[in-house]
Amino acid sequence: MGSGGFVQLEPQQGKPSRYKTVVKGMYNKKNLYIGFFCFSGNEPEKIRVPDLKRDFAYKQHDMVAVCFDGFNDKRNSMTFACNAYGAQKDYLAYDDVFFDSDWNGLWKVRTTQTDSGWYAEFEIPWKTLRYDETTNGEYKFNINFLRVK
Repeated sequence: MGSGGFVQLEPQQGKPSRYKTVVKGMYNKKNLYIGFFCFSGNEPEKIRVPDLKRDFAYKQHDMVAVCFDGFNDKRNSMTFACNAYGAQKDYLAYDDVFFDSDWNGLWKVRTTQTDSGWYAEFEIPWKTLRYDETTNGEYKFNINFLRVK
């Protein structure tokens, strides 16, 4: 699994992102692994990380997130996010309007900064995720990736 081609939500919805982001994923029997590389252009010194608190205020940080819709309903999700220095944020979203920020899932993330951007590597155990098994033993879910710069 791999992804690029991020688009803006703000300020110009649907336009290509100003900053290139690459996402790759893989899995095994125990974990889902997601890796981000966030290019910073010629501005690596402008990474915004005002604090390292868990469950930080996401609009104030450069961050990435994985939104996992385990029931494939496009209404509910578990979100796992981190800033460029590895502070974690996670929450449950219901019906796209209610959020439970008190929820803390079991997962890990590691970050690294380079001259051209920063990496984030997520390890999310399957036992942390909620999802439905279909009748033939397959799993179907939606996943979305987010970057705030």
